[in-house]
Amino acid sequence: MRYFLFVLLFVFSTQSFAGELDGKGLDCNTKNVKTLNNKELGKNSRIVFWFNNDTVVNVSVGYNIVGELSIKPESPNIKTYQVSLFLNENTISWVRYHYANIKMDETRVNRKTLEIIEYVFNEEEMRNGNVVIDYQYEGKCKVFKGFDYVKKYQAKRKAEFLKSLEENKI
Repeated sequence: MRYFLFVLLFVFSTQSFAGELDGKGLDCNTKNVKTLNNKELGKNSRIVFWFNNDTVVNVSVGYNIVGELSIKPESPNIKTYQVSLFLNENTISWVRYHYANIKMDETRVNRKTLEIIEYVFNEEEMRNGNVVIDYQYEGKCKVFKGFDYVKKYQAKRKAEFLKSLEENKI
């Protein structure tokens, strides 16, 4: 009987974080606080993340590798790709791998203060087996719910992107 009660206590006292972020996102204002070569130090940027299906994706608008306009994610049901997502009561963190696992970044968000730190590691140093931070961003995030927020952000970014292309045409 004691064993049974112990198992029940363990089951009901264990926290589960799986899926709790699904359908939500983070809109973060960040500042570049560290660079490998001090380029763009102090540069402000806005980063938006969307969580669904127990994974995260960076909301983006830009050209893909074949020169086509790419808007990600296209739907709220993102597919799992090379992201390792870690959750506990204090922190949300994830690691993304790019370019055949040569480039990598790590992001940490404090769940209570919504402060974010993102490390982007140097590609050349990664190829040589070294871990060197290329850029480090820090900032503050706000939580949003629903994919409509993502779509509005993407529409705004697409308009800004296309306008900048028009202005830079020769």
